[in-house]
Amino acid sequence: MKIREWWMRRSGYAKTVAILFVLLVLQFGLCGVLNPNEELGGSAIQGVFLTITFLLLIAVLVAWMLSALFQ
Repeated sequence: MKIREWWMRRSGYAKTVAILFVLLVLQFGLCGVLNPNEELGGSAIQGVFLTITFLLLIAVLVAWMLSALFQ
């Protein structure tokens, strides 16, 4: 299955989860590249963005599960 076909068949929740997960992985990689001598998480602003992205991902996953339960 091509990416375009997968994208067209998925719901809004699935698309949002995919985007947030990729964004979270990219942010972890960016923290490792920009601050190789520090712990993963880097500066305070990077930590804030990581936390916000992670919380958004959890919120979307919970909303997706709840919508599936009550349909």
